[in-house]
Amino acid sequence: MKKISAALLLCGLAAMGAVQASPTNFSYAGTFSKDDNVQLFNFSTNGTSLVSLLSYSWAGGTQSNGNVVSAGGFDPILALFNASTGAYIDQNDDTGSDSCGGVAIGRDSGSRYDVCFSATLAAGDYTVAIMEYANFAVGGNLSAGFTRAGQGNFTGADFGCSNGSFCATQARNRSNAWAFDILGAEQASQTTVPEPSSLLLVGLALAGVGAMSRRRKV
Repeated sequence: MKKISAALLLCGLAAMGAVQASPTNFSYAGTFSKDDNVQLFNFSTNGTSLVSLLSYSWAGGTQSNGNVVSAGGFDPILALFNASTGAYIDQNDDTGSDSCGGVAIGRDSGSRYDVCFSATLAAGDYTVAIMEYANFAVGGNLSAGFTRAGQGNFTGADFGCSNGSFCATQARNRSNAWAFDILGAEQASQTTVPEPSSLLLVGLALAGVGAMSRRRKV
């Protein structure tokens, strides 16, 4: 496992939907059907805002809306994009420490494989993608896709657990569940799960949504 970091300050998404815990916090939880699934979410900031993304898949925990998540989910990755242009901003696999103040240690592994990173973002519209390790965003733009797209249950071959999917290092069986919070945004919503061949169209659609949102704020 490794931590991916670029311009952001590392700190320390088939979904069940979002619950707004407060005017600025949003909690999401759901499951994947295959290792190469990707789920997208949009959020917006009305002014310069410190936004944090915090996952609870690996070690569990309590989300900002009070939802208690059981440990045992897959190793998640969160990637951040500009929704108006699709431009890649950053992604994170493992926080690696408790400096975020919210990432627990997996009791069965002794590892911190959940995600927590924060960024000070200008007013605008953004997209978060949640994926399973090691299905990283290619980078550059959302339309570039993800490294393991179309490979189905790739973790069976990668890590060799008895389940054949949602495997982790040392042949550990994990569940298909994920959960994460968006903290510090004004609005947030789940978007349609993209197929690899339609990511370019998704990027164009997100750009249109961003333009409409900006017009509404004027």
